[in-house]
Amino acid sequence: MKTLIYPVTAILALITSLTLAGCSSKPVDELKMARIAMEQAQEVEAEEYAPQEWDRAQMQWEEANGLVQMGRYGEAREVLTLAVGSFNTARDNAKRRVESLKIEITALQSSTYKGKKDLEQAAESPKTKPAVKKKIEGALPLITEKITVMNTANDAKQYLRARTAGEEASRWIQGLQKDLTASS
Repeated sequence: MKTLIYPVTAILALITSLTLAGCSSKPVDELKMARIAMEQAQEVEAEEYAPQEWDRAQMQWEEANGLVQMGRYGEAREVLTLAVGSFNTARDNAKRRVESLKIEITALQSSTYKGKKDLEQAAESPKTKPAVKKKIEGALPLITEKITVMNTANDAKQYLRARTAGEEASRWIQGLQKDLTASS
């Protein structure tokens, strides 16, 4: 009976070592997939538009590379799989955020153009009180500048900057419109 245990043990040891050897090869395919996912996320500027997801993916990428350097390939495979998912999530969230920003900027452009035009008309109206008229005339160049910054940034695909400039112009316009309403 003892003579039968040794061959069975040897066969099990051989199968186990072959299985572990297969799992312990460098995760080349997983590294390539993660690198491709990272590049796709970079193309849509995920670092700017989906920073939390980007940071998570970057940490996973760095962890996986550390595991590869230590020769812990099985663990590296698992972390690289997570990194691919995180980079893809960052990419998708960045795309959605950019689309949302584009819609928001379009609305800001429309409202600021209309608001500026209304203020220009109010500045020319004889019904507008001189103090409010002076305030409007002083603010119009700043509003025009913010609208120009918004449009330039939007054309340059700097959507966060465009939205910020549009919101600033909108706040100026709303404040002046309140002054007009209060003086009537």
